[in-house]
Amino acid sequence: MNNSGEGIAYLLTRFGAQPEDLVVIYDDMELPVGRLRLRLSGSDGGHKGMRSIIASLKTTNFPRLRVGIGHPPAGIGVVEYVLSSFLEDESKTMDQVVRNVVAAADCLLEEGIDVAMNRFN
Repeated sequence: MNNSGEGIAYLLTRFGAQPEDLVVIYDDMELPVGRLRLRLSGSDGGHKGMRSIIASLKTTNFPRLRVGIGHPPAGIGVVEYVLSSFLEDESKTMDQVVRNVVAAADCLLEEGIDVAMNRFN
């Protein structure tokens, strides 16, 4: 994930697409578990994968859907937290979140980002 910009830049070039054609869906510790935030553009927010994508594409202008995973509990490192399984109650929440992410992506593609942001943010 931390170097995902290289692969994304390659795929955009390979398929003749522009950054605006891209939708990046990624985890975000700054949002509570299960919260979605759809944006047309923005900074990396400290996310290394997003930093890589922005650096490779040389733009921040592409849609992104952030999926909240919350902060790690005290004593748990960021890497360990991000790579660990969700707790039982979080897993139930995330099952619904996955359905919401699919619905948000479908809405974005079919009805546009403004409608999707109004519906899912």
